[in-house]
Amino acid sequence: MNFVFGLLNNPMAVNAEKLLADTSFSEAMLEKYMDKAVDFGVSVLVALIIFFIGKYFIRFILKVTKRLFDKSSIDDAVGNFINSLLRVILYGVLIIIICDKVGIQTTSFIALLTSAGLAIGLTLVLVHLVCIRYTGTSVNPARSIAPAVFQGGTALSNLWIFIVGPFVGGALAAFCYKIFDCKKECNK
Repeated sequence: MNFVFGLLNNPMAVNAEKLLADTSFSEAMLEKYMDKAVDFGVSVLVALIIFFIGKYFIRFILKVTKRLFDKSSIDDAVGNFINSLLRVILYGVLIIIICDKVGIQTTSFIALLTSAGLAIGLTLVLVHLVCIRYTGTSVNPARSIAPAVFQGGTALSNLWIFIVGPFVGGALAAFCYKIFDCKKECNK
């Protein structure tokens, strides 16, 4: 029984009773959070509607492109590749639209995607400029090894770049990962 009386005499319990008794405070908090919950619920509902409409629209576009490829003289593999690429791009755009509607900031994500495309393109240009002397701008080892073997001469003498290069690049990437890995330092 002393335990119950001790709780009732506790100043924290008295303050909690006063807060519960003050209806204006609880109504204001309820109204504040209820408005946010309703806004978020409406955003999620609109996002779901956008998802289902977008999914239907994407299916329609993919069916139309498949019919066009079936009627044309394009190879099936090329048509399937373009259809798959179109599907990935359209679903990516749909996900970005839905994330933006729910309230997730998408500008940095879009900037990351565009800068990644720019980095890949500029790297490919650099590889072509540097490797034209060695490989004739072929950056695919499978397409360079066979002609080098059949041609011989300088093409065969520079073939080591395609064999050693991927291993050096992989080792360099592993080394950079170990140097810039933040997990150990960030968890302290």
